[in-house]
Amino acid sequence: MNRSLAFLGLALAFVVVLPLRADEKAEVLVHKMVERDKELERHRAAYFYTVKETRQKLDGEGKVVDSSVETVTLRGTESSDHGTAKKMEIEAGAEQAAHEEPFSILKIVDHYQYTLEGDEVIDGVPCYKVRFSPKKDQPFRNREEKVANGLAGYLWFAKSDYTLIRNEGKLLQPVSVAWFFATLREVDFLFKAAPLPNGEWGPALIQYRFRVQIPLSEIHERHIRVMKDYRKAR
Repeated sequence: MNRSLAFLGLALAFVVVLPLRADEKAEVLVHKMVERDKELERHRAAYFYTVKETRQKLDGEGKVVDSSVETVTLRGTESSDHGTAKKMEIEAGAEQAAHEEPFSILKIVDHYQYTLEGDEVIDGVPCYKVRFSPKKDQPFRNREEKVANGLAGYLWFAKSDYTLIRNEGKLLQPVSVAWFFATLREVDFLFKAAPLPNGEWGPALIQYRFRVQIPLSEIHERHIRVMKDYRKAR
């Protein structure tokens, strides 16, 4: 056998078996999770579900000073306007940015660094636990992505099929939103999934707390959305 060909064969064999670095493996797993999430979202289009949203106004120390509850029925691919439709444009824009950022994460997965931090069982499901943190100087197309570029937290998704089971995170530093008239100073969020009638998992709880500084005032709220009663659309 030609020595050059033999050497090339050995080199190719070495490349094939060379293991991924931990961060590379984590990124591959996250991309599989994103593809699975898109698939599950398509399946949920066949369902209606009930959303109970509790909106808590908080004081500076995080204590509840007022609360309201709204219940609506939505289709599987729909989401509520989070009560922002009737607000002033600046205030509504800042709140919308605070609400949308966990969903923006899945749209801009390449804007983050990932670290695989082992395995963990969440609600009976063996999961990968992956930490995400923002890369520096990432572009953004809208205010939601601008906020999402500043988030860090954890993803837990099933080892069996990469279904997202839990997601939590927070904003690392304040972000100017709504044409620089408002500053989103704090955001923390929690997402949990639960089994649906078809055996797949879907959104069950989304909880946000956000603090927005606007001219002469501040918005400090916690919103808790519970999604339940998934049923087939007729």
